[in-house]
Amino acid sequence: MLPRDRWAVAIAVTVPLLYAATRYAWLLGIPLGISEDMLREGQRTGLWIAGAGLATFAAVVALLTHELGAIAAARDAGHARVRTGPA
Repeated sequence: MLPRDRWAVAIAVTVPLLYAATRYAWLLGIPLGISEDMLREGQRTGLWIAGAGLATFAAVVALLTHELGAIAAARDAGHARVRTGPA
């Protein structure tokens, strides 16, 4: 796996985890990036419960992305890369 591929996997894992952390914070009553009024409105309507479901899905996607990257890295570890084009 090339270094840029590792960066791509790291970003693809980090973004949904940040999304999930935000939604879980709101579920726990922490106004991360939103106003207190918006937090209370979401609690009143039950919006943060739905957000927790989406956050869980995002965390699972991040885990699967990480594992897919690990599988690709293990597969590529035994193969020499052939460079094409200018060095």
